[in-house]
Amino acid sequence: MNSNIRGRYRKEGYCLQSFCQTSLVRSIKRIIEEHFDQTITDYCLMGSDEYRSIVAECQDEINSLNIAEKLVFQEKKIISQFMISPFLLQSRVFLRATRPSKEQIQEYVGYHRESFYSDVEHKHIVDQGMTIWVPIKNVNYRNTLNFIPRSHTIPSTEIKLQPKSEDKSSVKKGSSGHKIGLLYSPKEIIGGVDLTTGVRFDASVGSYIVFSNQLIHGNGINNAEDIRFSIDFNILPHSDKTPVHIPSDFECFSI
Repeated sequence: MNSNIRGRYRKEGYCLQSFCQTSLVRSIKRIIEEHFDQTITDYCLMGSDEYRSIVAECQDEINSLNIAEKLVFQEKKIISQFMISPFLLQSRVFLRATRPSKEQIQEYVGYHRESFYSDVEHKHIVDQGMTIWVPIKNVNYRNTLNFIPRSHTIPSTEIKLQPKSEDKSSVKKGSSGHKIGLLYSPKEIIGGVDLTTGVRFDASVGSYIVFSNQLIHGNGINNAEDIRFSIDFNILPHSDKTPVHIPSDFECFSI
């Protein structure tokens, strides 16, 4: 890691890295394959509640391995270039298992910043954090996460939001859908950001993306033929004012 890459992170709001070793990614993939042993047709025809329950059970098993902590320790030399240690680590990861072209129900989170879903008191702390996004299986340019280039530089005061009507989502607070990171009270950007400029991250299995929590990202519709599997989690700067819980409602701990 050098100053040029740190400069890119500051300029672009993200950095793509290769894992120094991929054994943890392979372990996660094995767990996924044990839980998802039916055909892609079966899963595409499955109701949202049943499908989300399967994802939640798989997510629980992945988190039983303390994956977030292990990944950060493995990649700490790189991650510490973007944030000074000690920092707060989200204690659990989200498993994203996005089915192909499921536009009629909520399969992914729309464009957002992490602070859109934090309380007012902690927005500035969440904005100083970063997200680690890790492709696990069936990830390609047709289904990776989208982002708005250099949107981390847009002042929050310029971004206009409104509650989003989500009749199609049926995500209830505390449900399996909520547990896997879907939104029960989503918001949408209606001003201050040109959403037509969105592009996809060029990431594949064996790599990961570190991006600023201020980078507007999401809208990861799956235009491929298979379920896209990835995990993600948050890292926040350590502070006396840092919340014990971040917007995901998962506990954080110092590392």
